Amino acid sequence: MALAAARRRLWRGMGTAAAVVVPGTDVTLLSRLVSDPECQVKATMEMASSSASHHRDGDFWEPLAAALLRASYPAEANLVSPSLLVPRPVNQYAFQIISCFRFLETQQRKNSVAQRMHITSISSLVVALATDIFLRHKLKETPMRHWIFFALNQVLEWKLEKLLKERIHDCKPYSTIIRFCGETRNATLAMRVFECMEAQGIQLNTGIFNALINAFLSVGDLLSAITLYESMESIENCKPDSTTYDAFISAFSLLGSGHAMMNWYLVAKNAGFTPSTQTFECLITGFVRLNMLDDAETMFKEMISFEIKPNNTILEAKLEMLCRRKEANLVREFFKYASDGKWELNDATVKRLTRAILDGGDVDEMEELLALIQKEAHVSSETQLHSGIIKSYAKADRLADMERAIWRMLDNGTIFLCLEDVEAVICCYFRHKNFDRLDLFLNRIQSLFNLTRSTYDILVAGYRRFGLHERLDSTVNDMKKAGFA
Repeated sequence: MALAAARRRLWRGMGTAAAVVVPGTDVTLLSRLVSDPECQVKATMEMASSSASHHRDGDFWEPLAAALLRASYPAEANLVSPSLLVPRPVNQYAFQIISCFRFLETQQRKNSVAQRMHITSISSLVVALATDIFLRHKLKETPMRHWIFFALNQVLEWKLEKLLKERIHDCKPYSTIIRFCGETRNATLAMRVFECMEAQGIQLNTGIFNALINAFLSVGDLLSAITLYESMESIENCKPDSTTYDAFISAFSLLGSGHAMMNWYLVAKNAGFTPSTQTFECLITGFVRLNMLDDAETMFKEMISFEIKPNNTILEAKLEMLCRRKEANLVREFFKYASDGKWELNDATVKRLTRAILDGGDVDEMEELLALIQKEAHVSSETQLHSGIIKSYAKADRLADMERAIWRMLDNGTIFLCLEDVEAVICCYFRHKNFDRLDLFLNRIQSLFNLTRSTYDILVAGYRRFGLHERLDSTVNDMKKAGFA
């Protein structure tokens, strides 16, 4: 019970959130599945299936499995910018801790009350340590996901047993189980389902083979996946389709094998299949990860030739290509593609482009990007660009351009958020000895920005240097009122 409570603390709120995402899910049943021991999952499912509320809907297990699967996945890192790779010893150490937890959980059910209390205290430490390691090192696996997969696999086994017991010959539920096995990387269960289908004389089809191939690819069993692909050629109604080839392209993309990835793409083309957005996503992001930018560019152009609209992942990959090549006209080049193809840019892509432009320091590109994104609601990027433009003009002593940028920003309802920007503007006015315009600027921002001690020091030093005693005295009085000695 104590271990179940520790689990619930880790998973609090997770089950409900997953159920909201997957409609038709019983939140109470979902919570029981993630908190009860695995040995009770099948009994819980059997009880639920025989209840009056679920008896009318024999497919209640599918949204439940989908909810479990969704709950096991944290937010994925972008393919172009992969998350931190963890050293193998850390990875192995974390999983050894999880194995230790599983052993302690088994032992707790076998020992006396005193021994159970001791085991529980050790297990609590194990849970905390494992969670810390997984989260601190940003591992794709987490204790939550590890345990939820146990529960989900139990649900899949329960469903398979129920199908066999009731002698169901519809291939759809079997195919669904195999598909979930691919998601949980349980190729063994997937193969068992496939063999049961054969034994039952159920008509096989391409979708079933594709699901099984995905299950083998999910565990890195390339030999079994390719063997299945070769066998499909000789079976009626089981010929490979575009989904089959996409599975292999995706697998080799993640494995970082550019040659194999390209070979499967060409095989699919020669077989007469038109590539999809997913196909080009795997190819382009795969080549970008391998820094094979020429190949990525070739695939991007080929995608355009098919009149396929890129998704946000492909757009970010394209932007990454331009950044790595240090294109002279980064914004113009990228937005030319975007405007010609009428592509919609999400906030993440705009932010990434903004960072790249600000790092490059080209004020003309900043202006161009600002003009383009002002039509959309990208407030954070607009603010950063306003700041970068003003600072660039100030440092370059382009006073007229600086003032135009300042009034544009203020008229747009954006205020100075950075002290350094205000001080850069003040220094620019002093270098131009344009004190009247400086007064106008200070009057304009006085209700929007509280001057700091360092800003007052710059003003005092400037007025003293140019012998502006009246302005100096007024500034010193303002300093005193603001609480600065």
